[in-house]
Amino acid sequence: MSTRNTSGTAPGSSRKRPKTPLHPRVTSAVARKDTYLQVAYRWSSVLAASLAAVWIGSGVDTARGGGVLAPQWWVMTFLWSGLAAVMSACAVSHSLTTQAQTEREFRRLTQDAWFALGPTRLKDRSGRMLDLATNGAMRAARYRGGFLSATLASFSSPIIVCLVIGFAVSWVAAGLMVLLVVVGPLLMEVFNKSTRAAGRSFRGSQTFLRQSFLQGIGALESLIYAGAGKAYAKDLARENEIHRRTIMRLLAGNQSLIFFMDIIFSMVAVLLATFLGASGVNAGTLTPGRALSLLILTMILVAPVDLIGQFFYIGIGGRATQNQLSALAREVDAVTEASHRARSTSSSPMPLSQHKGDEDEAEPALSFTDVTVGWPKGPTLIEHVTWHVNAGERVALIGPSGIGKSTVSAVIQGYLEPRSGQVRVLGHDVDYASGASIRRDLAVVEQRTYLFNGSIADNLRMVAPDAGDDELIEALTQANLADEIRSFPDGLNTQVGDHGARLSGGQAQRLAIARAFLKRSPILLLDEPTSQVDLTGEALIVQALERISRQRTVLMIAHRRAAIDNVDRVLVVGDKKVEERQ
Repeated sequence: MSTRNTSGTAPGSSRKRPKTPLHPRVTSAVARKDTYLQVAYRWSSVLAASLAAVWIGSGVDTARGGGVLAPQWWVMTFLWSGLAAVMSACAVSHSLTTQAQTEREFRRLTQDAWFALGPTRLKDRSGRMLDLATNGAMRAARYRGGFLSATLASFSSPIIVCLVIGFAVSWVAAGLMVLLVVVGPLLMEVFNKSTRAAGRSFRGSQTFLRQSFLQGIGALESLIYAGAGKAYAKDLARENEIHRRTIMRLLAGNQSLIFFMDIIFSMVAVLLATFLGASGVNAGTLTPGRALSLLILTMILVAPVDLIGQFFYIGIGGRATQNQLSALAREVDAVTEASHRARSTSSSPMPLSQHKGDEDEAEPALSFTDVTVGWPKGPTLIEHVTWHVNAGERVALIGPSGIGKSTVSAVIQGYLEPRSGQVRVLGHDVDYASGASIRRDLAVVEQRTYLFNGSIADNLRMVAPDAGDDELIEALTQANLADEIRSFPDGLNTQVGDHGARLSGGQAQRLAIARAFLKRSPILLLDEPTSQVDLTGEALIVQALERISRQRTVLMIAHRRAAIDNVDRVLVVGDKKVEERQ
């Protein structure tokens, strides 16, 4: 299992760091008008309920005096009670709508980050990203879209109730209630400080557990073959126990707050109201109806404060998650700014439209000019290299594992910015062209093919949505797969299963080759396409690649000799250099 880091922060960051403001994409996920509208709904509900309490008290006094309750009293009582219920329902409905919109925005944020950072930067944290885009987005949305406005209303609406108590019952009682209400925010601040670490630990523990579980599901076949299933299950059970203890600590804090708010705070408030009402009635300063109004108003006063305790766990989990979303958005900004800096310091700051070769001289399809490459905060892998691939040429890129071949592929696809030098794809400087525009001209067959859980036709039409069945069959024929697909009972509608589990490794790879053929891009980038298959499968793949490579520029990253027999040139990566093999 991977190294544990349940804090939700980078390793080695245990010491206290200065607080970083939330990213604007997080703070703007909920419009201020939506927050104000939710607060207004809750204020209106509290005010209407308070006025209904006053009318009920006046009705009691009228009835005790032998009077008859006028129709106006019934109308106003039901009017204020109904308005309170309607405003409360509007607050709940608007809160749920806002949370749904906010969750969608947070998921869009993570999706944008996936495409901006690229698979190479995210390959070691797929579980964390999945958790952030699903459960994490929901938690952060409930926090920002519902909890914050409810908290603001809960802290401010008691002021409305206290004013009604002052005008309708007694200013002395109102003053005492204000003193009691002040305890709520002070208590919340104490709990906020004491639970921040628990919230971070909870999010980190939950993310790590989910990542480990997904990792185990993905490696289930390998675990079974290696006989390591029980050992992995024990590790997973241990992590689950750690997560359970983290949840228990979190819930202990939440239950302590609920206990104080629901029992101590509410009980003290009701007892105080009862004492003030009874004393006032005995002293003749309050009528029984006004004393009843005071008791009802006190219950209205403590209800929003009780709500804070009931939903406090949302604040703990949501606050930690929104910090993770903010950190992700800032990472995207850092990558974008690095790209802009590279463009501003480029030796040829020309617009993209001018990044073409002279008409008298053919522009290479791919070219590296004095390029230095390395991963952020990592060592330099390639330094001051210059090489090119001409249009229509087939070139193999070989070298030991970990030497930098896949890094070259990441640079060409626009997933990684070179530290210096110039990289051009079809005459376009990658510093100026967007990664998406560069990738439109590339058809890529990866070492490990990813197939989506759908039909064979669905996976092919990802790159050619309008392709007919005849075109799909042609692509499969080019990939040496058409006969096998025809033998399946469902043909093109055959379901490939999760990650292509119902296909063999060779079939999955040839399906990826058919997909590359359908894309009809001028450049074909092959990242060790035969490394995961046997010799028979390799022969079929090599033959298919030979067929679809015609009239295309091909850069093949490879180890096996058979895969590079038919190339025009061989480039060797080693010692931070790329040199042509003589």
